[in-house]
Amino acid sequence: QEIVRKYGVDFNWFDEQFLIQKGLCLVCAKQLIGSNKQNKPHVDHCHATGKVRGILCNRCNTVLGLCMDDALLLKNLSGYLECHG
Repeated sequence: QEIVRKYGVDFNWFDEQFLIQKGLCLVCAKQLIGSNKQNKPHVDHCHATGKVRGILCNRCNTVLGLCMDDALLLKNLSGYLECHG
């Protein structure tokens, strides 16, 4: 019920998307497993438009949320790691 209320999608959408993604996070490609907190599937959405994008693991979904979907910030963080990693 939460995914319907929060994102406007139903369980059929979730099940179909999960199959399309072959049970993998769209970002890191880790297997999405409900019993493991970090690999628990989360419906990802754009915070500006509310548009649902796919299913991510907890870690990837949290990173996007903390960066407020800012692609430039994520690019800069990646560059920082390449230079200072």
